[in-house]
Amino acid sequence: ALREAIHVEETDEASGFEVFGGDGNAYYGHFEEFGTSDTPSHPFLLPAMESEKDNVARLVTMALRGL
Repeated sequence: ALREAIHVEETDEASGFEVFGGDGNAYYGHFEEFGTSDTPSHPFLLPAMESEKDNVARLVTMALRGL
């Protein structure tokens, strides 16, 4: 459920978008990523971003060149 709930939304922020690890049904993404006072963290978004940062940079560059 959480995997399917990861999504991107456009915003008015400088970046133009935000990535969300959950939704109304799978609301616990931030608990998994950062942990709570009772449970340890199990990061999934930040490690994925780190492992794919070269691909992300390439895709952003291609998108910007298309403007």
